[in-house]
Amino acid sequence: MHDVSLTPIGDPPSRHARWCPACQLWLEHTRSRRCVCGAAVVRQPYRARVRPQAGELRPGIVGEFEDPRDAA
Repeated sequence: MHDVSLTPIGDPPSRHARWCPACQLWLEHTRSRRCVCGAAVVRQPYRARVRPQAGELRPGIVGEFEDPRDAA
């Protein structure tokens, strides 16, 4: 089974490119909603140039790794 990552690696080659989370690569010029591997491709957000701030995993997503439930 492949590792699936919804976080794209690198910049998209064009504004119409789509991300395959299973293959972890950008696909260009595809009108299909699926990659050749069968995984659903992910469209870029409207503002693809938004970069995560320091401490964010993705724009607006902050990981909290100190869960009080783990202290027990």
